[in-house]
Amino acid sequence: MGETARAYCPLADEELIRLLGDLGHEVVTTAEGADVVILSATDPDEILGAMSRPRDRDPSVPLLVFGPATADPRMVAAALRAGAVDWMARGCTATEFEDFFQTNLQRGRLDRERRGVVDFLERHDRSLAEDRRQTQQKVAELAAELSSTHAQLEIAHQQLRGRVAQLVMLYQIGRDLASRPNWDEALESFLTTLTGFLGADGAALFLTSGGGARVTARSVCALSEGEVEEALGPLGRRAAEGGCDSTLLPLAELGRSRPVGCVDYSEVWERTLLPLCQRGGELGYLLLKKSYEDRAAFENDYYFLITIQTVLAEEVSSAQAMAELRKLKDFHERTFDHMRSGVFTVGAEGTVGFANRRVRELFGRDPAGVLVAEFLDLGPEAPSIHTWMNGVVTGTTRSVDAWLRPMDGSAAIPVSVVGSPLPGDLPDETNVVCVVEDQREVRALDAERRRASRQKEHLIMAAEWAHDVRTPLTGILHSAELLADALGKDSPKRKHLEVVEAEVRRINELVSNFLDYARPADLKCQPTALVPVVQAGVELQRGPAAGRGVQLHFDCRIAERDCFDLDGAALKQVLLNLIQNAVEASPTPGEVLVRVTPHPGDPALDGRASVHIDVVDAGPGVTAENIDRLFIPFFTTKAQGTGLGLAISEKVARAHGGHLRYLRENDRTVMRIVLPWRESDVATFGGSDVLHQGTESELEARG
Repeated sequence: MGETARAYCPLADEELIRLLGDLGHEVVTTAEGADVVILSATDPDEILGAMSRPRDRDPSVPLLVFGPATADPRMVAAALRAGAVDWMARGCTATEFEDFFQTNLQRGRLDRERRGVVDFLERHDRSLAEDRRQTQQKVAELAAELSSTHAQLEIAHQQLRGRVAQLVMLYQIGRDLASRPNWDEALESFLTTLTGFLGADGAALFLTSGGGARVTARSVCALSEGEVEEALGPLGRRAAEGGCDSTLLPLAELGRSRPVGCVDYSEVWERTLLPLCQRGGELGYLLLKKSYEDRAAFENDYYFLITIQTVLAEEVSSAQAMAELRKLKDFHERTFDHMRSGVFTVGAEGTVGFANRRVRELFGRDPAGVLVAEFLDLGPEAPSIHTWMNGVVTGTTRSVDAWLRPMDGSAAIPVSVVGSPLPGDLPDETNVVCVVEDQREVRALDAERRRASRQKEHLIMAAEWAHDVRTPLTGILHSAELLADALGKDSPKRKHLEVVEAEVRRINELVSNFLDYARPADLKCQPTALVPVVQAGVELQRGPAAGRGVQLHFDCRIAERDCFDLDGAALKQVLLNLIQNAVEASPTPGEVLVRVTPHPGDPALDGRASVHIDVVDAGPGVTAENIDRLFIPFFTTKAQGTGLGLAISEKVARAHGGHLRYLRENDRTVMRIVLPWRESDVATFGGSDVLHQGTESELEARG
């Protein structure tokens, strides 16, 4: 049993319809939807006439002929030519008919499939042709678009190359402006590079000063003086008006009520003004001489000029800020370097940062980078330097006494240190700023005050002692005179009484000298040139010194006309005494230096300007236990001395408003007379030309 199908029989052959039904096929009444069309008739003409109707409706449905049992072959051929696909004669068996039906049914199906494939291929060919046509059209359009895009890319490439060149130029300009230490050279290079890169005819940089009150040409490239002067007028008026407008303008638009910027300018111009604005004010102006014929020509340079304007404004602002910082730095350094006190800072890591000149003098060099623990010594009983610094930061401590160790390994210097916290570079970092005071002079003055106090007590005691001694001496002398008168002139006992009288008179003379020392000094001070007085004392001692194998050297650092209120005779006597002591203490052969130097201030004179008269020798000096007794009357280390020379000299120095000090510097003894500078001449202190300066001795050179 084959496949069932729907058959259409247009001639309504009952035999055929019954046969189809017996075979299980469906007979339909219309050709639409039929799987096969079967024409059955006994008349050949009827068959040929009926063949056109179903073929016209659906040519894909197979057309079969169920003809007479005997048929003319020509009729069969005509039917096949007319569109029939097969012929079956009547009288066949049902099986034969079924085979005939199934064969043609399959043939029809295959024919429909073939026709479908052919139709598909035809449609596909038509689609491919259309796609090919559209593709060719699209390719042509893309080719045109690609050509246009290539042209645009070429233009963009050229623009990009120009922008890259501008960026490189901006980088070079910014680097040169920021890195060159000489600002004038940097500006000159900047203007030269800028004009060359833009193809300009010249450029000039104008800066404002005095809050905008003045405009000056800071740097000019390839512009004449007339062009610069012509620009200064309108620029000065614009600066005086104040405000800040960064719009790029043709120079000709300055001064107009509504100036037109370069972007909107419709005429040819050759001088473009770039205002340099920062912090709400105009720092200056960059004037560029380059002709622009239209807006398009200017737009090629617009963004580059805007960037140049920004970069230059930043650099000018930075340069002005750096100049102010340098001025402030120089002021601070000068201020700190002229301070008598030492100032240094200590960072969080414990190293010295800044140090002023006084600290450098005490340490021997700049201690920057040196650990403060190696720089200061608080002593064995004091807390460590780090503990003290932490106390300064937290506010629990502030001042401390310490010893400063010079780098040359010389004796440590007693100092007092006052610390204060100083904000560091980081938010949680705190440094310490220290103020150092050299305590050597203060301690020496304290020692002198103690000696003066003891000396005063001794003088009071000595005055009382002198009074008590003179009373019995007077009685002894009077009794000796009476006994001598009672003995005769030729009595051998008289000579003993004369010895008693002579010794009593000598003791009385010593008491008188001592009382003279105890009385206030009666000086006759008047304005006197100091140099001749000192020089006279040196010359008077030069001969005796040479006799002992000692050379005298005089080194004077003040002018011969500089006057002081002093008693020349009394001061010369003091110098003679000090020089004589120095000569006697010097080794043979030896040298003694007399040095006169100005000094900016002395603590014992309330910081007043003073002059130092130093007598320097290379002798062994005074032992430590005798220093406090040096200016006490009757104290002497000489076998034949009276012990009043230094005491009287110190008294004369104090009477002049100064003082006399004993120092030991570089293994040499220095006796220093300090006299105050006249108040009326303080303004000329240190300003006098040195009229006399002796050659420094080898003794001083070694010091």
